[in-house]
Amino acid sequence: MDKLKKGAEIDMLKDIQYTAVYSEKKQQSSKERVLDFIDGKGFDSLLENSLKALSYGMVFFCVPYLIYLIISLAL
Repeated sequence: MDKLKKGAEIDMLKDIQYTAVYSEKKQQSSKERVLDFIDGKGFDSLLENSLKALSYGMVFFCVPYLIYLIISLAL
């Protein structure tokens, strides 16, 4: 009976250790993916798209408002 109990405890410890190692590897792989994204072309394309969006926003929202202000102040 004691051997079965010790065997079950050992199996549980192995499962816990395996889970801990798996989670560490998963965290390392996610960190590596983030670093690869920052170092690679993905981050450059993200910056490029965000700059395009900000430029379009400035042209379509700020310029008409500026024209409105100029017209309203002139009257």
